[in-house]
Amino acid sequence: MIYDSYPWKSELKKIRKYLKKCNWYDELGNANDIKRFHFEKNLFYSAFIIRKLIESDRTSDYIDNMSIRVKRYKPIRHVNRIYCFMDDDMYDWKNSVNSTIPIKEIINFLIHSYVFNIGLNDAYKAESFFVSSDYDRNKYLYEIQMKDWYDVLDKVGSDSIISRCSRYKENAEDYVSTKKERGKLK
Repeated sequence: MIYDSYPWKSELKKIRKYLKKCNWYDELGNANDIKRFHFEKNLFYSAFIIRKLIESDRTSDYIDNMSIRVKRYKPIRHVNRIYCFMDDDMYDWKNSVNSTIPIKEIINFLIHSYVFNIGLNDAYKAESFFVSSDYDRNKYLYEIQMKDWYDVLDKVGSDSIISRCSRYKENAEDYVSTKKERGKLK
């Protein structure tokens, strides 16, 4: 349970700033493992924070129901511990499918990632990331644009609940939120 969401949401803003700053280092494409490690760490950490905020009931209905655009790629080989890399012959790169999926799913994919990689452009700047969970690894590989992830971090980081309606749920022996109206933190 998160008691005070403000420091966590502030942390998301710092992570967003760091990830965007990382995009200015061309070392991401060169064998600079420590910069890549910090980039990945901050991406995974941001997913964990968002998940904890949602599960602690510290985000508005808008955030709870938010979706994100993705490209899906079908694997053309069985994905397992030996074949879990994004080689040219691993996925059907020419037949991507554009779709929109709930942010909660992307968060789970990141937390339970089986396949993960950063999509770099020609200037070696992170343009997207690819992820597939242990559950979905043989169904799809998802590509999320970094600009869309920055938007998620910005929205969650500035989200504030300005009113809440709750009711007591007998079978859970607890109160559940039925409506959480959104405001914005500065």
